Amino acid sequence: MNKKYKAPFFDKEYLTRVGLYVGVTILAVCAIIYIGFHISGNMKEQISVMYARSETVSESVTGQAFIIREEYPIDGAVNGHLSPVVPDGAKVIVGQRVADVYSSASVQTQSKINLIEDQIAFYEKCINNHLSVGDSSAVSKQISADVLSVRRQSVNGDFKGAASLKASLALDIRRLGVLTGKVTDFSGRIASLTAELNTLRASMGQVTGTVYAPSSGYYFSYTDGYENVFSSADIDSVTYSDVISMIDEAASKDVGAEKSSAGKIVGSFKWYVACKMSASDTSHYSEGKYYDMVLKNNGSAPVSMKLDRVLTNGTDAVALFECSVMPEGFDYSRSQSYEVVHNKVEGYKIPISAVRIHDGFEGVFILDEVTVKFRRISVIDSENGYVLCRLASDIPAEEGGEAPSDDNGAETTAPETSEGTGEPYYPFLQENDIVIKVGTGLHVGMTYEP
Repeated sequence: MNKKYKAPFFDKEYLTRVGLYVGVTILAVCAIIYIGFHISGNMKEQISVMYARSETVSESVTGQAFIIREEYPIDGAVNGHLSPVVPDGAKVIVGQRVADVYSSASVQTQSKINLIEDQIAFYEKCINNHLSVGDSSAVSKQISADVLSVRRQSVNGDFKGAASLKASLALDIRRLGVLTGKVTDFSGRIASLTAELNTLRASMGQVTGTVYAPSSGYYFSYTDGYENVFSSADIDSVTYSDVISMIDEAASKDVGAEKSSAGKIVGSFKWYVACKMSASDTSHYSEGKYYDMVLKNNGSAPVSMKLDRVLTNGTDAVALFECSVMPEGFDYSRSQSYEVVHNKVEGYKIPISAVRIHDGFEGVFILDEVTVKFRRISVIDSENGYVLCRLASDIPAEEGGEAPSDDNGAETTAPETSEGTGEPYYPFLQENDIVIKVGTGLHVGMTYEP
C-alpha cells in the first residue's frame, strides 16, 4: 500500500508576525545608530572652544593732536639737493656743519643713504656696547607690531605713515639678527655698508654749498611752514583759545613760502602735544601724571607723556601733554591722530556667544576633560562682540565659592547651595579653563568626546 506524503505543519501567520517584529527591530536599531551618529557629528561640528587666558585691555581716548615745539627755520635758499651729514634730531652747536648741497641727486638716493647711515651707526653701537646674543622676544614683538601697522596703514591709504616705519623696521630686523647670533661680524658689515655709502655719495655730483647751524639745538632737515604758528615760546601761559587760534591759522595758512629748504633748529628737547577731546574725557587724566600716547605716524610704539594741564571751554577741551625725550627716528608731523591710554584692565576676554544664563547665574560652559561644566563670570566691560571678565584672583572670597566635591575630592556636576539661602552657586572661571564658545544643547554633566 502506498502512503501519501504529508508536508510539515507551519503556522504561516505566526512566522509572518515574527518576521515583521524582527525586521522592525533591526530597522529601529539601525535608525538609532544612524540618528546617534549624526547627532554626535553635528555636536562635533558645532562645538568650538578656547582657553581662558588673561589679557590686558587698554582704556583710552582718541582724537586729533597737534605738535608744538620751539623751532627756528634756517634762513637761506638751497639751490640743489640737500644731503644732511647729521641725522634728524642730532644735537648740534653754533656753526656746526649740518648738511651739504649737491648739484644732482634724487630723493631715492638720499633715502638709501639715510638708511645705510642708520645701519652703520647701529653696528658701531653693537661694537661699543658689546651687544651679543640675548633675549630677542621684545624685538620680535616690535617687528610683528610694525609689520601689522604697515599693513593697516597701507590698507587705509596712509602710505606716508607706512613708509615712515621703514627705517625702524630695517634696524629691528638687523637687531634681531644680532640677538639670535646670526650676525657677529660687525666690522665686516660696517666695511661693506661704508663702501656702498661712498658709491651712492659719488653718484650725487659736486658739492655746491654747505649748511651750518645758526644756533645750538637739535637739527632737522625738513620744515612744514608751521614753525612760527605752533610755537612753544609762551606755552606756560597758553589758553584754550590760543591753541584753537593756532589750529585755525594753520588751516588757513599758505605755507609754501614759509618752508625752509635748509632745515630747522629745535631749541629745546622738551616738546608738547595738544590733544583735542571733550571736557568729560579729561576727567580720566590727572595733571602731573604720565600716560602712554601713540601718535599715528609712528606706528604702535607708545611715548610716555606727562599731562601738563587741561584747557577747557565749556564742553570742549584741549589736554596739553609734554615730553622731555626726543625718540630716535620719531615723526613729528604737525597734525596726527592720537590715542592716549588712561587705564589698563586685566581679565579674560570671552566671546559674547559663549555667555549663558544657568540657574540664574551669568557664566560659560567649559569642558573638563570630556564633561561639560558651568563656570560663573564677573563682567567688567563688553565691546565688539566680546566681554571682559574679572580674573578669578581678583574676585573677593566672599563673592566666590569653592567647587563642590564628592567623597573622593572630585568635583561633582551638581551645584552646591549657598549657606542660609538654599540657592545654587558655581565656581568662577579660572585661567586655562576650556571655554565652549559655540555649542547647542549644552547642559551640566553631559559628555563630549571629539
